Amino acid sequence: MQRSSFNIATSIILFSILTVLAQFGAYYFLGPSIGVYCIAALLSLLFSHAFLVRTLSYESCFSYSLLNIFLCAIIIALSYLGNKDSLQAYPSELMIFLILNWIIPLLYCIIRNLTDRSLKYTNFRIFYRNINLVFAVFYIGILILVLFLKNKSLVLYYTDFQSVNLVPFLTLATLIEDYLNGYASLGTIAIYLAQGIALFIPYGFYATLLLRYQSRLLRILVLLILPLLVEILQRVFLLGKGDLDDVILGFLGGIIGAVIYHILNRIYRIFTDEDFLYGRPHRPYSGSSLHF
Repeated sequence: MQRSSFNIATSIILFSILTVLAQFGAYYFLGPSIGVYCIAALLSLLFSHAFLVRTLSYESCFSYSLLNIFLCAIIIALSYLGNKDSLQAYPSELMIFLILNWIIPLLYCIIRNLTDRSLKYTNFRIFYRNINLVFAVFYIGILILVLFLKNKSLVLYYTDFQSVNLVPFLTLATLIEDYLNGYASLGTIAIYLAQGIALFIPYGFYATLLLRYQSRLLRILVLLILPLLVEILQRVFLLGKGDLDDVILGFLGGIIGAVIYHILNRIYRIFTDEDFLYGRPHRPYSGSSLHF
């Protein structure tokens, strides 16, 4: 039994190293392209499948994914420290490998758990908890980086009015006016909207997951708290202006995250007659979970 566990651990380490070397090797020789990212995703998928079938436990997929993320982070850090050019010249697309090595095993294991009617594979909840704790570390770091450390220059570039904006969509209207006058590109507006919304989609998903059995009003208030708190902190620490537009976009991102959770939960109830992650007595499915 111990020898078998040792062999599995050795295999995870070996194939994780091979996966990451192949992913970055393809990037080095072929450059950033859809084909390279497809190769990276395929490798992660194939080995996740192999370890799940071999061990009958989702924990092996977590170990494989975690080691991939760790090795990718080391390579990206070395690449960043060794880059003598400006920060803007840093190949930020390398972060895609981190994302792929997290999301591909996650999506694969969710699908396998969804279709595993015989309960052949074990420890899905442990896998889901652990892999999302890893994501939480990166997510918090990204929020701090984008919303605080790099936010001030973006705000000063995009806006030139009072430091506190309580008028809905004033910032967006200013950007549209700049676009019409030729001072800003359509891409600038798209980035502003996409960033403001996308950053809070994971928050909406996990907040709804954790509070799924609480009242609708509480869930709505929680979705609003983080965007509002971010704007207050930006203003207090002089890292940006308080902007109602950002609160609205963040709240919209949270709503989208909540909808994604409810869609996933509904799929689980249709196929398994159980809620996502938490089991419930088997009974015919009825009703919709698409509500707040």
